[in-house]
Amino acid sequence: MTQQVKVNPQPIANLGQDLNVCSRTVTLDSKNPYPNSKYLWFRNGRQLAVDSTASKIQIDSSGRYVVGVLIGDCYSLDTINVILERPPLYSLGPDKKLCTNDTLQLDALPGGASYLWNTGQNTQVIDVTQAGNYSVVVMIPRTNGITCEVTDTVRVDLLPLPNVTVQPEASLCQPNNQSIMLSAGNNMNYQYRWLPGNEFTRTITVNRVGVYTVEISTNDGCTEAHAIKVIDLCEPQIFVPDAFSPNGDGQNDQLQVITNHISDQDYEFRVYDRWGELIFRTTNRNEMWDGTYKGRTFPPQTYAWTVQYRSTYFPERGVETKRGAVLIAK
Repeated sequence: MTQQVKVNPQPIANLGQDLNVCSRTVTLDSKNPYPNSKYLWFRNGRQLAVDSTASKIQIDSSGRYVVGVLIGDCYSLDTINVILERPPLYSLGPDKKLCTNDTLQLDALPGGASYLWNTGQNTQVIDVTQAGNYSVVVMIPRTNGITCEVTDTVRVDLLPLPNVTVQPEASLCQPNNQSIMLSAGNNMNYQYRWLPGNEFTRTITVNRVGVYTVEISTNDGCTEAHAIKVIDLCEPQIFVPDAFSPNGDGQNDQLQVITNHISDQDYEFRVYDRWGELIFRTTNRNEMWDGTYKGRTFPPQTYAWTVQYRSTYFPERGVETKRGAVLIAK
């Protein structure tokens, strides 16, 4: 009689070296290559309720683990000591918003043994000026000589600055007590703050030279400052009366030219009779005409005059001439 004998292979149980890791879970693998094997898993001497066909299990707690692998009457055992250090909860916080031209600091928080950002920087804090996704890997020392690796990513979005055009310079004639309006644009949805003065309107009225700064903010809080330089700039002013009466009554007896914002240099006032003959001339802005020429009194009629002058604020214009006529009245 022939008897058949079935020879089973010797099962393999090899859990590897003891583990001391920072992880919430870890997989234990018996490394048994044979099918139709059965497995018994134990933790700290107590059998685990797992499928008997499971050659691998995932664990989430420390302990002494044993696996028994059976093929028929053949079996193998292996033991591994596992220390699991749960990684700390870690976050860079919510996504950020950054105003154009501003700098945002991203802080990976203290306590790390090392830091590595996706920008290549290896410091706890980095400065960010551009939009994008920023991630960091932090190695944090824990108990039992374990170092935990944690990582997080934060999104940075770039916000626009106020879209305005502000003229950098304006002018007024301060000696004339002139006022001008300074404008910070036409957007009614922005917030405005003027300095000096601490006014919160879109426009202000000023009557002094100087530098005025307006801070313009969007609803997202992005602020841009613009400086407006107000300079003193006056147009020449020349006034010649239409008539005067040199009759000796003490009222309006002389013709006086009233001038502002012109230089004494190049000033000249001339009066002509009806035939174009020069009958009065002066380069003194304060000198007046009494209606005579070389002791001669002129009859009531209209006389032409010219004023030559140079602007004190616009000397580059050169010598200019203003013309008119004046009536000698009785």
